[in-house]
Amino acid sequence: KPARPAPGYGFPLIKRSVKWEMTEEEVVSEMAILDVQLKDLEKKGVKLEEVLRGNEVKTETDQLLREWFDLVHDKNKLVRRETDLVYLMQQQRLEQEHADVEYKIRKLLNKPDGEKTEEEKEEESNLLDQLVQVVERRNVIINSIEEARVKEEEEDAAYDRMKIQMDSPPDNDNSKMKKKKNKVKKMFSKKKKSSKHDAEPTEQTSNT
Repeated sequence: KPARPAPGYGFPLIKRSVKWEMTEEEVVSEMAILDVQLKDLEKKGVKLEEVLRGNEVKTETDQLLREWFDLVHDKNKLVRRETDLVYLMQQQRLEQEHADVEYKIRKLLNKPDGEKTEEEKEEESNLLDQLVQVVERRNVIINSIEEARVKEEEEDAAYDRMKIQMDSPPDNDNSKMKKKKNKVKKMFSKKKKSSKHDAEPTEQTSNT
């Protein structure tokens, strides 16, 4: 949404209060829990992949494949939540920055132009530019959230299709079993890069 222009002089100087859905401490705390859960899934996934590659019994392989796909799905859900928290934190910080800049502009606009110093006029211009940048950065995050939502729907649809395929009547064709096993990638072997640094707590600006 485009930024609303700050009112001119004569308006009461009341700073807009920003409502935080989660505090930064709450976000960091939940991300720490997610990190533990992801590491646990990583360990289970690595062991399961090793067993799958060495197993030649079809009935056991089908069951192991189901477990593997479930683990991948669970891992994706945890990573999504982690991403959601990062976006939430970034959005909240931008909302706070928007309110801070908006308030500074209001203070300057509350003063008649004829009484402003050159420094104040320059500051006002810089603040207006900063406000535009905040809105642009917020739009980037909104677009990223939408892209993540589309990707999430695609992953869920692929998971549902795979579940249907896995639950289909047994087939004794060994070539098909090998094809299924070939779909198993090393999803859990590489260490996941964490995005926690994007949501590390920063000092929240006072609303007063």
